[in-house]
Amino acid sequence: MEKLWLLRIAHFCVDFGCAFLCLGYAEENIHLYLLIYNFCAFALQMPFGLLVDRFGKQYKVAGAGVLITAVSMFFLNHPLLGCITAGVGNALFHVGGGVYVLKGCKDKCTPLGEFVAPGALGLFLGGYFTSEWEYIRPVALFVLFLMAAVLLFGKSEEAAAAEPSGMTTPSLTKKSVAALVFLFLVVFLRSAAGFQFGFTWKTGVAALLFAVAVMCGKELGGALSDRFGMSRSSLVSLLLSGIFFIFSGNSAVCGILAVLFFNCTMPVTLFAAYKTVKQLPGFSFGLLTFALFLGLLPSYFGFSMAAYAAAFGVAASVVSVLLLLPGLHLIKPESDAA
Repeated sequence: MEKLWLLRIAHFCVDFGCAFLCLGYAEENIHLYLLIYNFCAFALQMPFGLLVDRFGKQYKVAGAGVLITAVSMFFLNHPLLGCITAGVGNALFHVGGGVYVLKGCKDKCTPLGEFVAPGALGLFLGGYFTSEWEYIRPVALFVLFLMAAVLLFGKSEEAAAAEPSGMTTPSLTKKSVAALVFLFLVVFLRSAAGFQFGFTWKTGVAALLFAVAVMCGKELGGALSDRFGMSRSSLVSLLLSGIFFIFSGNSAVCGILAVLFFNCTMPVTLFAAYKTVKQLPGFSFGLLTFALFLGLLPSYFGFSMAAYAAAFGVAASVVSVLLLLPGLHLIKPESDAA
């Protein structure tokens, strides 16, 4: 896909900028502000997605998201405004870029995995460098404004992703609704589980490798799905993640491998939701990011299994299998062809 490499770089930059800004605030109410940021960044993707489905211009919407993210970095002394602006920018970029990739993916999951993967590393590094605000901020601003200009004023999108399709009413059957419910629950569980993986060894280099594993898992998951089919690749990756989670409490290597395989299903769920309501790719993308937002709420309100992270990982892998395979089975059979 012609513009995919550019969207991958922009994804890293947007998530880096959002984490760098929002996690860098040292305010009494920052816990609440971060909740508001996550609501804007993830829950708003669903209504934004419906607008993109109606009016198109997803590539420009992604560019606008990068621009708004850059603007948010001027609100150092206004954390609430900064978090809201960063969240809106993040949501616009993700849904614009996501719809662009979905429309141009030619029925392949690999491009979607390649698009979503860099964000994990961007989030980690953005949070890591928050203490270097004075030096990092000018560089981040320059790169974000540059990426926004390229996306907003560059050549038009590919033909497959350029024209707005208009708002059409999807033909949802009972099977497709059930499939969306299963996929929604899988994403909710994956999000909730991610906040419980507070392994004692997850510091320093191991923490960086953990973030890299999350990134690689998302990218690998799309490629494996295209090669072996969504159901088979998901079953094997989740079984492997469950096995590695058993030993992850005392082993950083096992924990890193576990989270790599655990994240292989991310592009699969996004792609499967798109296959279910192909007329509304923005809505399908936003529906599952809303599940991501709901998944962080248990942790936000005090639920913690960090002391039992390994056991929680095993359970999350098993339950994900039990939810995801029926959901994929309900989708058109050809979507699972190898």
